[in-house]
Order: sequence, then structure tokens, then C-alpha cells
Amino acid sequence: MAASKAGRRGGRGRTNKEIQDVKAHLLRLAKDVEEGRLDPKVGSIVSQILNVYLRGVETERKIKETEELEHRIEELEELLGSRANGRATS
Repeated sequence: MAASKAGRRGGRGRTNKEIQDVKAHLLRLAKDVEEGRLDPKVGSIVSQILNVYLRGVETERKIKETEELEHRIEELEELLGSRANGRATS
């Protein structure tokens, strides 16, 4: 059980790192556009691409979270089922 919790935390850590990286990239883009080092059209396109990437990261996170919850529910159902069977035979 502890190993599965550690795995879940590990997945979130990677996702958080990806989000932090994209946020830093977006901040650099904004500064570059503001200071005239980057064409606003290019900055706009790159920020749109990064936004799509962030949506993909979030979708992936939601899928993993759902799968983990399904697994935990199955474990609880099995535990409850075995307890109910144990009481029935006692």
C-alpha cells in the first residue's frame, strides 16, 4: 500500500515539474515579447502550443488519478467482500 502511495506522489511530482517548466517558459516568452526580442505573433503561437501541452498534461493527470481511484475502490471492495465472507462462515 505504501509503495502505491509513493508511486502516486511520484507521478504528481513529474506533472508539477512539467507545469513549472511551462510556466517559466511562458514568463520568458512574455518578457521577450514585451522587450521587443520576440515578434508578438511568434510569442502568441508558442503560447498557444504550450497551452495545448498543458491541457494534455492535465488530461493525463486526470486519467492516472481515475485509474488509481478505481484500483483503490477495487481493493476496498475485495477487503469488504472477504470480511463479509469471514463473518458468514463464523
